[in-house]
Amino acid sequence: GDLVSLNDKNEYIFHGRVDRQVKIRGFRIELSEIENTLLSYEGISKVVVKIEDNRSLIAFIESKTITEDELKTYLINKLPEYAIPNKLIVLKDFPLLANGKTDLNSLKEVILENKDNQALTTTENIIAEIWSKLLNTNNLTAKSNFFNLGGDSILIMQMFIELEKYFNNLPKIASF
Repeated sequence: GDLVSLNDKNEYIFHGRVDRQVKIRGFRIELSEIENTLLSYEGISKVVVKIEDNRSLIAFIESKTITEDELKTYLINKLPEYAIPNKLIVLKDFPLLANGKTDLNSLKEVILENKDNQALTTTENIIAEIWSKLLNTNNLTAKSNFFNLGGDSILIMQMFIELEKYFNNLPKIASF
C-alpha cells in the first residue's frame, strides 16, 4: 500500500499510501472495510469514513431513518473496538458537487457544526486545554472521550503530571 520512489541520491521518498489504510493506536485499519460494514446496514445509502487529527475515525452516514445509537450497537457486533468510528454523523443528504459527487470538503464543515456548544466549567476548561495539547486536537467538547480521541496509557500519565500543576490532592498514579 505504500507509494515510494527512489531519488538521485538513492534515497527512498515516501509519497503516501495507495490504499485507504490508516494506523490508529498501533492498529492498521482499512477505511473501506468500515464503510462497507456500515453500507450493509439497511437504510444507509452512502458512507464516508475519514481519519481526524491522525487519532480518531469519523463516519458520515447518509440516511433518512437511522440513529447514532442504532449504528453504535450494530458496529459493536461487526467490527473490532479499534475500528469503530469515534464519531458517527448521520445526515439526511450528503453535500454534493455540481457533478453529483459527494463534496468531501463540505463534510469537514459538518464536523464543526455538529460540535457540542455546551459551556465548560473552569475545571473542564483546564482539562480540555491539557487534552488538546496531549492529543494534538482542538475538537473537544464536554462529552469528548479521552481514549476515543487517541489517548492511551502513556498519555494518561502525562495528563496526570499536567493536572498536578493545577490541582492539589490528586490520587497518585500508583493508586490505579
